[in-house]
Formats: sequence, C-alpha cells, structure tokens
Amino acid sequence: GLVNLYGLGRVHHFDAGAVLGRVLADALAQEPDLLVFTGDVTALAAEAEFAVARRCFEAAIATLPCVFVPGNHDTYTRGAVRSHRMEAFFGDVMGGGVWDAAAGSWAGAGRGGGVDWPVAFTLGDLEIVATNPCRPVLRSTGRFGPAALARAEALVRAGREAGRQVLYLLHYPPLWGDGQPYDRSGHNLVDVEALLASLRRQPPDLVLHGHNHSAW
Repeated sequence: GLVNLYGLGRVHHFDAGAVLGRVLADALAQEPDLLVFTGDVTALAAEAEFAVARRCFEAAIATLPCVFVPGNHDTYTRGAVRSHRMEAFFGDVMGGGVWDAAAGSWAGAGRGGGVDWPVAFTLGDLEIVATNPCRPVLRSTGRFGPAALARAEALVRAGREAGRQVLYLLHYPPLWGDGQPYDRSGHNLVDVEALLASLRRQPPDLVLHGHNHSAW
C-alpha cells in the first residue's frame, strides 16, 4: 500500500483536506435529510488518517443524520481491525440506532467498540441496513459469509414489514454497469453471487456502494 501510494505517486490523486471541504460544503448547502458514506475515509487505516477524516466530516456529522460503513482501506491492516480504529473515530455514525432529532444523534449507537455487523439505522420511514464485508487481506476483496448475509436479509425484511423504505449500504459493487455480477478479480466480493441471491429474496428499495473509482 505504501509503495502504491507514495512510490507510484497515487497519493497525488487523493487530497482529502482540499477536496472534502468543498464536497461537504456543497452537500450541506443542499440541506439533505441524510448523508451516507460507503467507505475508504483512509488509504492505509492509520490513526492519523482517521483523525483528519473526522475533522473533515465533523460539520456534517454535527448537522444532519450520517451513516458510515468501512471500506477495504479502512480495514487495511489486522491491527486496525483488532483495535476498532475506525470505530474509535466514527462509532457514533456506525453502530446503528434510531435517529433522535432533539439530541441530533443515533439513540442506541455505540462508539469506540466493535460493531456487530450488519446493523440497522431508523430515520423516520427509512430503514438503513449498513453492512461490512471488508477484511484485512492482501488483495482488495471482501466477503460477507452466510451468517452476515442472513442477518442483513432479516434486517431488510424487518424494515419492509414495518412499512419503511429500505436503503442497503455496502462498500463493494454488487453489479457492473451492465447489470452483470461485479467479478473483477482481486477487487470484488468473493461471495457476490450469494449477496445477489439474498437481495433477490429480500429486495431493498435502494443499494448504494463505493469501492470502484468509476461511476455508472
């Protein structure tokens, strides 16, 4: 990762301090009801990177409901995962809960400890199912596993049975732009077919993801 970032010059494409301020200022000017972030607030999951990211996002988190899920770069090392490094900085927007408008926070959300993914956030008539298939491996792949997929499916079902719209968040793309399973080797969910089967059984209203650096 260090070689890719600094040796190959990729760091010059990611100036978070300069870019995020403008992006978030524009977002807040539009007075959104919700801000979601689908992963990779860092490059190497270093504590200093998370600290910078938190400062960048602080105005948004203090202003409106926000939900964050990790990306593969936020779970880049086993040490970052073991120490719950991202949760230490963003646990208040990662742990699930019901939006408390008076307090301006998610009631029931934890902070600092590990998150038992997937989790659900309730915002009025919207249910947000937040997932985390990321893991610290040498390749940029992710994996849900049967238990996590079953829990996410149950959360989608519960939200729909409660009459809410359901928003499903994950870092990895389920599909390519042409609708085929996202199967880019070394870069994808290794159990993407199982995810798609789960989404077909209990379809959410909207799926949002990150990871791929192209829009479609």
